[in-house]
Amino acid sequence: MKKTISLAIISLMLGTALVAAEAEGVKYGKGVEVGQATPIAALVEKPADFVGKTVRVDGLVTDVCKAQGCWMILAEAEGGKGVRIKVDDGVIVFPTSAKGHRASAEGVFEVIELTPEQAAEHAKHEAEEKGKEGTPSSVTPGKNYRVKATGAIVY
Repeated sequence: MKKTISLAIISLMLGTALVAAEAEGVKYGKGVEVGQATPIAALVEKPADFVGKTVRVDGLVTDVCKAQGCWMILAEAEGGKGVRIKVDDGVIVFPTSAKGHRASAEGVFEVIELTPEQAAEHAKHEAEEKGKEGTPSSVTPGKNYRVKATGAIVY
């Protein structure tokens, strides 16, 4: 009888720990330490105001790199404008199962300049990932903005 009660208590404790871990999300890299999130709308509307600053972004994962898990898109809502969260290849890997989940990410907001050739290469890569030819890319020639993330939490 004592053994049964002990097993029941252990099971209850493990179950509680799993629920708590699920509520806290899965941490990638350094996780998120910045307390207040910057609204995605602010980043999209006035990106130059945030370049070089460490930001936290909260949103819905609307897309994830299917090849290496090296980026994800966070938007305020499905179908809304989003911001690309990019990590160093192989250092942090976002699972494709994160799509549709809420997430927080943190890093330096940066601008990258792409030539038409570089943008076309990105579009080709994205089209291959999605198994489609000519898929419009979220990366265009000229200035592109993204969060160079050091960590994230997917809920």
